[in-house]
Amino acid sequence: MSTPRPLAVLFVLGALVLACPKPSPAQDTLPGQARPSGLTVQQWQEDIDFLARTVAEKHRHPFDRVARADFDKAVAALRERIPGLADHEVIVGMVKLVAMLRDGHSRLTLPIAADPQSHTPTAGPKEGLAYRALPLRFYLFDDGLYVQSAAPDRRDLVGSRVLRIGKLTAEAALEAIRPAVHYDSEMWLKLVGPQYLRIPEILQACGVTDTPGETPLTLEKSGQTRTVVLRPLPPGPEPAWVAWSDVSGQAKPLYLKDPGKSFWFEILPDRKAIYVQVNAIQNDPAESLAAFSGRMMDAAKAAGAERIVLDLRLNGGGNNYLNRGLVLALVGAEGLNRYGRLFTIIGRNTFSAAMSLVSALERWTETIFVGEPTGNTPSQYGDARRYVLPHSGLTVRLSSVYWRDGDVDERRPWVAPDIATGVTWADHAAGRDPALDAALAYQAPDSLLGQIKEKFRWGGMSAASTHYYKYRNNPGTAALNTEDALLGAADFLVAEMRPAEAVGLLQRAVAEYPESAACNLALGKLLVEQGQGKEALAPLKKVLALKPGDPDAAAWLKKAEELARAGK
Repeated sequence: MSTPRPLAVLFVLGALVLACPKPSPAQDTLPGQARPSGLTVQQWQEDIDFLARTVAEKHRHPFDRVARADFDKAVAALRERIPGLADHEVIVGMVKLVAMLRDGHSRLTLPIAADPQSHTPTAGPKEGLAYRALPLRFYLFDDGLYVQSAAPDRRDLVGSRVLRIGKLTAEAALEAIRPAVHYDSEMWLKLVGPQYLRIPEILQACGVTDTPGETPLTLEKSGQTRTVVLRPLPPGPEPAWVAWSDVSGQAKPLYLKDPGKSFWFEILPDRKAIYVQVNAIQNDPAESLAAFSGRMMDAAKAAGAERIVLDLRLNGGGNNYLNRGLVLALVGAEGLNRYGRLFTIIGRNTFSAAMSLVSALERWTETIFVGEPTGNTPSQYGDARRYVLPHSGLTVRLSSVYWRDGDVDERRPWVAPDIATGVTWADHAAGRDPALDAALAYQAPDSLLGQIKEKFRWGGMSAASTHYYKYRNNPGTAALNTEDALLGAADFLVAEMRPAEAVGLLQRAVAEYPESAACNLALGKLLVEQGQGKEALAPLKKVLALKPGDPDAAAWLKKAEELARAGK
């Protein structure tokens, strides 16, 4: 039995908690001055050598997404630059080396007092190496980078749009720190990147600012633009973060009701729905996830719920072996595991074990995905193991397992939503939740044909085929005749200028309904129209065997024979 993957960070709208240790007076040491860490150039080089060797030996497949030669070249370049780098710049250089793997689970743990990105403990940073954080927390909305929350003495900045950080625009600053972010999906970059923008040491090392201390920001709020210079947070406990709801008095949307709880649900009687939020794939001390799943389904049945909305948008992962109970509960949800009745909200923080859950739901249920793309690729590296660098004491986490959760040749960058809903500051400020609103308002097409067309428009032929497969294997619909739906879908594909897919669909129809004259005739006609006379002979002869003397079939058979004699 493999080790369960570690719990990825649970971000609540990007709230990365950085507990700040006491900064060293020499934090801003210039190249050539004494290093606050006390490490020599040789010791840093030995740490880099250890890091490079450990990556190559311990990661499950380190050079899957980066060429070994490129990685070795970057290692050599960093070793050579160490004499001219400050300690914090060396660390960022190593962070970038691990980030080259393009694996969301593998990273050099930042030297902060507490690591929020895993439930497994990491030793605190060595004296003189500690990073600091600005008194703001950012989130990248569709309409820009905003101050999501702030320390109490900077509450006036909450709700401000960030225009510039240091020397760069907000957009350029995010690109500048991109090489330091560990991600395999662009959505994970959108989540983690803004949190790295509040760390002065990263900003300076990536060229966003000139010094790793006081940081100038240009902000816009209520039509007014101003520039502020922020000092990093002082040593001590985390501040009592002030959020937009504290500043504005605006009620929070339902999905922010209890984000710190592993799982909970609420009946929405006026919508005949049950809203279920699972924020971590882990058992609660008082209740297992499997027991919760059963209790949730009992509550849905007792309330007469007609749809389930499962919210995974804040779920950073956990133990993927615990997914089974929830999946089985939803698969067996009588009358609710139906197209248009089961919805799953996903987003940039849907990661790790939660990504495995999404893959299982995609495969085994008729859920409709709503929201943003996931923060992980469907097949992913995970189960990161920890290794400590000998001199700096920094911890590198490297994936030890490859979870093939998708198809054998899975290449999708994420699981995309069927119904895409943006995340804008305007909606957040107003307390709106477009994803939940969309799930509750959606009305499915009445017919299988209508559903196939819809799935095709959402996700192409693969999505349409998958939906048909699920329909045919759902106990509630398996016995229904789908011949007319297949014929209609073939006509639809021809109209969409996708004749090859239409042929494939009709071949499936003939396989399922071999005694159907209509399916055989449709396939034969389309093959003739595509110039495939030899392939058209069998289905057209089958029609005449079923309906001797049928004039339409006879006419098309004659055309097929002419093509066949011509070698087509």
